[in-house]
This record gives sequence, structure tokens and C-alpha cells, in this order.
Amino acid sequence: MSTKEFSLSYEYQEGKWQETKESSCFSSQSCNKNLKIGAFNVLWGNSNKFINMFNRNEQRFNYIINKLIPQTDPDILSLLEVSEQFMEMLTSNQHIRNNYYLSHVKRKRIDYVHEVVMISKLPFSSIFMNDDDYGRCIFSIFTDSVPSNSFMVLTSHFWAYEQDYVSRSKQMELIDLSIQTNSFLENVNLPVKIQKAALEASQKSNIILQGDLNLHLKHEDSFIYKFGFVDVWREIYPHDDGYTWDAQKNKFVKSIYILDNRRMRLDRILLRQNSHLFKIIDIQIKAQESIGFNLCCSDHYMLLSEIQINKEPKMYIQKYDISNILMEKKTGFRSFPTIIKLRILLLISILLGIVITPFGVNLLKRKLMQY
Repeated sequence: MSTKEFSLSYEYQEGKWQETKESSCFSSQSCNKNLKIGAFNVLWGNSNKFINMFNRNEQRFNYIINKLIPQTDPDILSLLEVSEQFMEMLTSNQHIRNNYYLSHVKRKRIDYVHEVVMISKLPFSSIFMNDDDYGRCIFSIFTDSVPSNSFMVLTSHFWAYEQDYVSRSKQMELIDLSIQTNSFLENVNLPVKIQKAALEASQKSNIILQGDLNLHLKHEDSFIYKFGFVDVWREIYPHDDGYTWDAQKNKFVKSIYILDNRRMRLDRILLRQNSHLFKIIDIQIKAQESIGFNLCCSDHYMLLSEIQINKEPKMYIQKYDISNILMEKKTGFRSFPTIIKLRILLLISILLGIVITPFGVNLLKRKLMQY
């Protein structure tokens, strides 16, 4: 069953996080202003003490919150796989308190061990899609004093694993349909001005979809264009792989995902194809640095785009030639089932080694004693 929940963003005032007043939940986007808009899967990190020896949650989360976010200075950032531990550290950080609004401060989905969170320097409001068909998804509405300058940022975390590409296609289709029909506004009570801004953003295609879309297979790029979006990375770097999950370069991935050699663009920032408001300036991959022995901020890298609010809005023209999309239903690397089989074989080899080695040592001793 699909349920939705509406909330104004939260700001830190008078010693606590509290919901922004409706009258303050508006902003004025100066024309030609560049906004840094990004997405980052922080890897939730199992709280189990043994697993945490490898994940080193506190060290990673401290670096993300205290160094990465201040250094990259995003205006709008979608955070994915946010755990209770990460949320507590985020909401208690002074830089976050002084500079950002949050989509929420208490968990919206208690049935998930992690969730998606939006932080922004601009006030906003959000519709939380509590529906497993959508995955973890937030529709964040940035209401401008000039209605035509209002826009939405959709943060989504699609279903993982390469074999679930049909589910991901369905999730993309549902988002496309909800925009076309404005069904995301059904069964939810929005203030009149915010509802008007959401409708304006939807009708003018002033929409960004970003997050961990888990697009494992090469042919899944076609979903982006089939359902009305444009891949920002491909517009700037059409021939650059732009991996955001890289088992060959990310030493942290190598250390926790044994025998995995995959390199994938799981994370995306997408613009609606007929956008009238945005102009792509740049997009970069961040959080690739080492922060300790075999440790990076996450198993994912951060995507950070620079988007200009057009002074003279005009329909966005797609540059990337989609005929370059490979329609292969594979990653180009080891499949996940193959990786699992290799790990099982490795485990069996280790166990056999443990059993056989003492036997071999004893046999060698007996042989030596004969001489």
C-alpha cells in the first residue's frame, strides 16, 4: 500500500532542530546563480562490533561530516544509506547546524536499517514516498518567490544487484508517471503555495533525480532516456566511464568485498529532458581519497554537479548521442553470483588448508624421525 508524508525542512534554532515555518520555506533563486548539487551513498555500516572492525563507521562518518562536506561545500546534497549513528553525528555537528536545513531528523522508515536524507542551504519541503515499489525516495520541493523558478530534487535509492534490473526499470517508470500525472501530490496535504510550486516545477520539467540508482548493467542507461531524463555525467564527459563504485581503485572496496572486480556507475544525477530552468556547468567525482589504511569514506564515491539557474530559461537540448548506449545485459566484469561462488571456493580452500596442514606437519615429523 502506498502512503505519503509531507514535511517542511528542519533548521537548528534555539538549541534544537525544529521544523521550518511555512512562511520561511521559500527562497529566491538569483538568475545565473550556480548551485552545487550532489549525491553520496555513505555506506550505512553494520553496528556489529566484528563487522565494524572492517567498516570503521565512526572514522568514516567523522571524515564525511567534519571534512568532506565542509570542503566540497554543496548547496544541496542527497545522502543515502544514512544510519541512526550517522544521523546522530550529522545533527550534532556545528557546521551542519549553522549552514544546512535537513529533510528530517527522526527516522521516517523504521522498517529500514538506513534511509535517504536531504541537506540543503536553501529551505525546502519534502514528500516522503513510503512505498516499496518506489524504493527509498524523497520528493524535495524548492519553492521560489517566482513560481517558474521553483524546482524539485528527487532523491532515490533503487533496488540493488544486477539481476533486479526489471525492478529498477519499474521504479524509474513509476517516477516518470508520477511526474507526468502529478500523482506524487495525491493523498497528501500541502500548503497552497508549495503545491503550486510543485505543479509549476513538474509542468516545466524543473526536476533533478539523483542518488544511488544502482544501474549495474550497461543496457540500463537506456532507462534514463526512455523515462524522460538526461544523464548529467554523459553530457559533460560522454566518453569517460565515471565509475562511482570501483573495486579496482577503491582500496576500501577491495578490503571488504573480496574477489569483486566490478567497476560501475551506480550513482547518477539526472535532469528532466525538457527542463526550462537548468544549465549544466560541470560535474565531478569526489571522496576518492584514502583516509586510512585500506579505507575510503565509503564504498561509493560522491557525485557533485554544478547547475546554473538560467537567466533566460529555455528548453534543455540533449547533447549525448544515446545510440552509444550498449544494450548488453552485463557489467563487463564478474557477475555477483560468480563472485559468491569464488568466495565459497576460497573459504573451502582455507578450511581445507587448516585441516590438511596439521596432518601434513605430523606426517613430515614421522618421516624425519625415521632417519
